[in-house]
Amino acid sequence: MPLENGDYTIPHILSTGALGATLPVLTPSESGKLCIPVRLSTGALSLVEVETAQADDELAFPARLSNGELALVKEAAAVATETGTGTGTPSPADNSCNDCSPAIPDTLTLTMTGLGGDFVVFNGANTLSWTSGCSWRKSGGPGIAIFVIWVGGEWNVTAVRGFIGSCHLTLIASPSNTASCDPRDTYDVEESCSDGGCLDSDTCTKSAGASGVVTY
Repeated sequence: MPLENGDYTIPHILSTGALGATLPVLTPSESGKLCIPVRLSTGALSLVEVETAQADDELAFPARLSNGELALVKEAAAVATETGTGTGTPSPADNSCNDCSPAIPDTLTLTMTGLGGDFVVFNGANTLSWTSGCSWRKSGGPGIAIFVIWVGGEWNVTAVRGFIGSCHLTLIASPSNTASCDPRDTYDVEESCSDGGCLDSDTCTKSAGASGVVTY
């Protein structure tokens, strides 16, 4: 049935292959607020307001900061790679993540299990390369990537499709890994997930219970 004016919908591919629109439980409280669709533990879709100062066309994904707030985190190097404007692999000498001594290696192994939907491609062992700051990344194809990243005072593993965070899964360790110079851990706690912008709108359900192990 037609939606009423002002209703906020999330486009996604239905199981029939047709393009559909889901009406979330919540709508933005104020016009112009940036929100991301997140699937709640109840299975319902909800819109969560995100504070951001990102410039247009910057790749960002949602992360929960140490103060509990959601924010969009920029991954500038990933933008350059996806848009073809990158200048190549960064020099190992540039890896100054958290001023660690010795530095965290430029390549990490991330072994994932239990991923489904859009992120099933990352199941198994993945070699992630340092990109910038405290971010390691592997591409799974055009517009899709998986990261090990330090943000908000802790490490997390985040898979993301697209440029606005509407298709992502973020896993953290338990207890949280706050060792700034050692991302090695098991990440098996779902911090947040959104599949409103995924090709498979059941990506979060299919990825429930996913875990990743970082080694080097």
